[in-house]
Amino acid sequence: NGKTTTKELVGKVLATSYKTAITHANLNNHIGVPLTILSVETDTSFAVIEMGANHPGEIVNLCRIAQPDFGLITNIGKAHLEGFGSIDGVAKAKSELYDFIRQHNGLAFVNTDNPQLNRLSEGMKLSTYGSAENAGCKGMITGRDPYLKISWSAGLQNDLINTRLYGD
Repeated sequence: NGKTTTKELVGKVLATSYKTAITHANLNNHIGVPLTILSVETDTSFAVIEMGANHPGEIVNLCRIAQPDFGLITNIGKAHLEGFGSIDGVAKAKSELYDFIRQHNGLAFVNTDNPQLNRLSEGMKLSTYGSAENAGCKGMITGRDPYLKISWSAGLQNDLINTRLYGD
């Protein structure tokens, strides 16, 4: 589902300019999230904390511990379906992050290419990304030789990102 990869990428980018704490590996549950928070030093600017769930109510409890100002849901898929009963149950559980952020006037990063995430994030402060025309930061894959290249634009700014990543 991309949580750990996204966490690592965001953390590495932030760490180029800020002191950043990042969840170790995928310790993203009721034990790992507090361990990450306890490791954050007082002069840290950002903590990138991965949260995972396998039953309803788990994300909201992790939010109460982590107190996020920003949030991103990578997708709503069939992982841990047995704990949620249905895709709608997964969506409801994951949207606990959006609910917390909405209540605390935070900012959500939302992929405009995902209609379900767009619906769940209505009424929030957003920073949007994706290939859709209405994305605040638009990007598209422009090549692979062998690494992924992404062209992006935000407002009047355009650039090409040469990554060391494979895939989409």
